[in-house]
Amino acid sequence: PQNNAHRDKKGDDHSHWRYGGAPPWPQVSPACAGRFQSPVDIRPELTAFCPALRRLELLGFELPPQPELRLRNNGHTVQLSLPPGLEMALGPGQEYRALQLHLHWGAAGRPGSEHTVGGHRFPAEIHVVHLSTAFAKADEALGRPGGLAVLAAFLQEGPEENSAYEQLLSHLGEIAEEDSETWVPGLDVSALLPSDLSRYFRYEGSLTTPPCAQGVIWTVFNQTVKLSAKQLHALSDSLWGPDDSQLQLNFRATQPLNGRIIEASFPAGVDSSPGTDEPVHLNSCLAAGDILALVFGLLFAVTSIAFLVQMRRQQRHPSGTKGSVSYHPAEVTETVA
Repeated sequence: PQNNAHRDKKGDDHSHWRYGGAPPWPQVSPACAGRFQSPVDIRPELTAFCPALRRLELLGFELPPQPELRLRNNGHTVQLSLPPGLEMALGPGQEYRALQLHLHWGAAGRPGSEHTVGGHRFPAEIHVVHLSTAFAKADEALGRPGGLAVLAAFLQEGPEENSAYEQLLSHLGEIAEEDSETWVPGLDVSALLPSDLSRYFRYEGSLTTPPCAQGVIWTVFNQTVKLSAKQLHALSDSLWGPDDSQLQLNFRATQPLNGRIIEASFPAGVDSSPGTDEPVHLNSCLAAGDILALVFGLLFAVTSIAFLVQMRRQQRHPSGTKGSVSYHPAEVTETVA
């Protein structure tokens, strides 16, 4: 309630926070001081390979030109609102629908991705935010484990213009001012993500802006998306934010893992950073079913060994068997007679 006076006319509950300025984010939302925050630095050699993590399947991401989509400069980023029907599953019983996508970037000569890989920061990063189908509204899912899921990909400089991104970047001049918006034709949202959706890192973290709600499942793709130098420059140089300042360097510093394990859908290692192809397998993780199978396997092995040991003992010491009972009394009887 005490922050109501700082909210803008759009009614953004956290419009009064900013990157690199006061007030500190935990004062805006206490969850920003939580132990399991995002973004994080991904060290491939310390990730755990999980064979159960399969290629992501996206349904309904190829949108027709109509109806048009709202593209907005909210003072913190450029955000594209997505219509109902974009579906994604992280696994059995983990179904989500896409809500919006937005970008994070740096400035001239200064990279601006939120996640880093081995301390390396990329020029920019795209986030596609999803809501679990178990909830009707995003507010209901905040702070709930698995309530929200984000697909993230690093944007890197390449030799050619990216036609999919140009469908958004060509409209940035229309939303240069804070709180301005425009409408753009529908596009293939999946074309904004890497072509390889089978290789990624997975961990549980938080939103990277206030309210910093935790329980968010992050999927960070290993393959990068290439944009031309001109496109990356347009992204970092076209928009304006609070107090007539240029909207740049809109990324949060990486947060400590605090014991969290980052899983990988492929055998990750020191040579598996985005842009490389030959990973080295160092760690592995087991799904719940694998753990149960291992436990039952060990129990079966121990039981089998114990049974064999008991059989060997009986063979070496036959006096206690039923066969010995049937013979010895007869021998004793004949001797007495």
